[in-house]
Amino acid sequence: MKKTFVLFSLIFLMAQVSWAATYNSSGSTAPNLSGSWSPIPSNFTTAGDIFIIQAGHTMTTTANWAVSGTVQINGTLVASNTVTIGTLTVNSSGTYQHNISGGTVPTATWASGSTLYVTGVTTAMPSGIVGSTGLSNLTWNCTGQTSTSAALTGTLTVGGDLTIQSTGSYQFRVQTSPITVNGNVNILGPGTMYVAGQAAKVMNVGGDVNVSGGTLDISSGSSNTYQGILIVAGNFSITGTGVVTESGSTTNAVIVFKGSSLQTVTNSGTLSGSLSFSFDNTSGFSLNSDLSIALADSMRNGNIALNGHTLTLGTATSSTGTLVWTSGFLTGSGTFKRWFGTSGLPTTFIDAGRFPMGSGTNNRSVIFDFSSATGLSTGGTISVSHTDATGSTSVTSFTDGALTVVYESNMNWGVTQSGLVLGTGTISAQITGGGIGGVTAVTDLALTRGTSIAGGTRATSGGTTSVPLVSRTGMTVANITAMTFYIGANINSPLPIELTSFTGSVKAGIVTLNWATATEVNNFCFNVERLSSNKTWQNIGFVQGAGLSNSVKKYSFIDNSAKAGSYSYRLQQVDNNGAYTYSPVIEVNNNAQPTSFSIGNYPNPFNPSTTIRYALPANSFVNITICNILGQKIVTLVNQNMEQGLHEVSFNASSFASGTYIYKIEAGSFSATHKMLLMK
Repeated sequence: MKKTFVLFSLIFLMAQVSWAATYNSSGSTAPNLSGSWSPIPSNFTTAGDIFIIQAGHTMTTTANWAVSGTVQINGTLVASNTVTIGTLTVNSSGTYQHNISGGTVPTATWASGSTLYVTGVTTAMPSGIVGSTGLSNLTWNCTGQTSTSAALTGTLTVGGDLTIQSTGSYQFRVQTSPITVNGNVNILGPGTMYVAGQAAKVMNVGGDVNVSGGTLDISSGSSNTYQGILIVAGNFSITGTGVVTESGSTTNAVIVFKGSSLQTVTNSGTLSGSLSFSFDNTSGFSLNSDLSIALADSMRNGNIALNGHTLTLGTATSSTGTLVWTSGFLTGSGTFKRWFGTSGLPTTFIDAGRFPMGSGTNNRSVIFDFSSATGLSTGGTISVSHTDATGSTSVTSFTDGALTVVYESNMNWGVTQSGLVLGTGTISAQITGGGIGGVTAVTDLALTRGTSIAGGTRATSGGTTSVPLVSRTGMTVANITAMTFYIGANINSPLPIELTSFTGSVKAGIVTLNWATATEVNNFCFNVERLSSNKTWQNIGFVQGAGLSNSVKKYSFIDNSAKAGSYSYRLQQVDNNGAYTYSPVIEVNNNAQPTSFSIGNYPNPFNPSTTIRYALPANSFVNITICNILGQKIVTLVNQNMEQGLHEVSFNASSFASGTYIYKIEAGSFSATHKMLLMK
């Protein structure tokens, strides 16, 4: 009787419980229809049921759909009606498409790589987007959107990419600052996105900003308090029909480049409005196209590589722009062009007249000062380029004031102007020669046209011998029209040599350094330096310089103390007066197992001992003998099996007479002979 009662009780309980089940989409059909699932569910209200939209399936609602259980999206769910889901998970590569105006995007768990795709907005914004936790990618493509749709309410955070495709006749806007996008921002068009409308906004972008169509409007507000700030950590690109602008009347919108790796800036689209740019990245920037900055250029950290392009500050004589310079230089080939008006001209050597050219960490700025002029009767532009080069060239001497110029720097500055008409008075110019080297005293220098006076009057140079400030006063507009300026020097400051090459090679485990100079002025010597294991530079050799030369000179040095490993080398070039400069650093790898046979000795000539070093690409029986000049064997150094790798053996010739000796190696099928000179 007890067993019968228990059995009936179990049957009764099973009848009262609906067991949870898992249902998979059977195709791209309507999820609200039970026949769209396999197996077919009896309802959508069982709390434990799981509905999985499989990858490759796009399910579009045809009526309101309420699910008490869980929906997992691996494919695409198009919500064209009201959707209510107990637990929603959008997996990587899965998409939830909100295809109605207004409504609510269900609370979801968004996997990395998932997408919220908004397409249905016309007159009302949906809730559930702003403030959504863990939102990955957001794509906006609302072709029917109108001005009555207003803005998304709240703070928007996108963990992946934000993509704007279409905004109809309105814009994509967010009500509360900041807007945070950890991935890329892609404006594909024909949509428009506002960073700031009728409120101040900051937008932080952790990746790239790509505007290839449509418009990115940094600030459209009508009040000075409605500032728009776009902060970009990645690259910035305007291409195709893309537009980046500031359409409001605030004139205080700014794009801040603040990454941690090199950032590229490209503009082959349209850049308009009163925009300011701020460059603040110690890793630097690279221009991939010409760039015009209308309002302000703030250089705070990092060099800007011009790459042959022109960076322009200002748009007209009535809108000349402002340079705020703290750090960093404009480097490489290319031009910096600035507008100057008839008023507000710099009257000292300050940023208002600065062209912050440079090379690496070396300041090569050009600055103009209009303090000796009554002003410009007609404004225009001044353009400056800088050619970085080492060394100097001897010139036919000429007198510039009290200075006799006999050398010119190989580095130079191209300067030209367009449209400037000076009222009365003159212009002053100052060039910074950071890292020029070879300067004994700044009073030995002059700003020249290379082989002649640069116009105006030589002024007393300032700064230091490592960063001299070389100036001229009394210059006219003609003196800065299509001119190339150099730093000239007298005999006391012979400026550095011109190093044309510096390379290293390895043979049989022996490191050989080779370098060449095009010109030399009072070059006393080269000290060869190697970076030690404790990261300090050590002097390992001395090579005599040629002194004065206008022809190519070649040098070499053998580092016979370099064992297996990777080494850094540099040259310290020392002038007769003790001034010195350093070459670029080169790396030489002496680590690899040899792939071919080789043999060499050092030193050569020698007295009384030399070391023969040889490389074996495979295990071999090795025979090394020494012969006199007649070919008669006098000693056998090696006659045994040797393993693959680098080996060395010493030859002590203290009992032999001075003269030429021959050493010969036989290893497998390889044989070679070399000469060496014993000098006692």
